[in-house]
Amino acid sequence: MMRYLTFISLAVILCSCTPRIAPGADMKNPVVSEIATEPMHFRATVIFGDNRVTGLMGIRQKEDLSICGSFINEFGVKGFDFIYSNGKMNLVYIMPALDRMMVKKILKKDLSMLVKYGISDLGMIRESESSASPKILYPNLNNPKHNMKAVTISGYKTNLKTNLTLKDQKYKLTIELVSMLPDEE
Repeated sequence: MMRYLTFISLAVILCSCTPRIAPGADMKNPVVSEIATEPMHFRATVIFGDNRVTGLMGIRQKEDLSICGSFINEFGVKGFDFIYSNGKMNLVYIMPALDRMMVKKILKKDLSMLVKYGISDLGMIRESESSASPKILYPNLNNPKHNMKAVTISGYKTNLKTNLTLKDQKYKLTIELVSMLPDEE
């Protein structure tokens, strides 16, 4: 019995000594301080055409700086899981009702933009008294690369909650995220 406890203690010490990956100049994934230490949970609303699905979305940043997320509807059915790493979005799981080539293509593109320009820029959103004047995170009028007029990403903060909205006018897709306070989780 003592031999096993010694082995387990040694394994725990070795695993705890693994180095954390620090962001370098060549890494495409920035450290997002809001989700670097613990996951962030959002009340999520996904509107696709005339269909509306509400639920919860959890997003966290792993040690390799990839950003992972999962959407679960209000009945507890998982809608999709994703991983954003090195500028690429990967849908790890998508529920069978949504498992269509066009739906996956649209979700990958819009979730990628939401993570790249919304989640990664959570710190840029300042306190606002109302949703009447949200900060436009995408497109940036000062950046000529942002020529995509069909997609807008905006955000604002009220009290302690952060609100992010992605609107894709071309495909009539809207994703609204409202952060949850620790006592609401």
